[in-house]
Amino acid sequence: MNDCITKPFTQEDLLKTLTKYLGAKLKKKNQPSQEGKQNNTEFDLSYLIKASDNNQEFIQEIINTFLDSMPKTIEEIQTQLQLKNWEHLAKVVHKIKPSITLMGIHHLKDRIALLEHETRTDLDEKTINGLATEISQSLLKVIRSLKAYA
Repeated sequence: MNDCITKPFTQEDLLKTLTKYLGAKLKKKNQPSQEGKQNNTEFDLSYLIKASDNNQEFIQEIINTFLDSMPKTIEEIQTQLQLKNWEHLAKVVHKIKPSITLMGIHHLKDRIALLEHETRTDLDEKTINGLATEISQSLLKVIRSLKAYA
């Protein structure tokens, strides 16, 4: 094994890693459409647009699924935070990482990874509370922005 690509990854990530070891030059495809980029920084649907080949019905279905499921997830984060059930909180935030990537919520990726790490290792309650609150509030902003977009 020469390398590792962590989930979730894009087709471009895979191609870059493969070409690094195969010696071929990665041809730059046309840059992704800017259609999915909003004027805000809450979300960026360009990856979803690219991955779905701009299938608007599929994109709307993914947005609707996100809008349906994320409020429940935020509620679960808050519940586990109140219960101080760090193990379950880690599982909850781990499960949303693919959705965060798919919806292009880039500003939360590192925060979610840090919260997952803290809940599994350091158990610093103040840090966990701060991160969970920040993530929950950011996700609520994303939901509001997506509702306005959809």
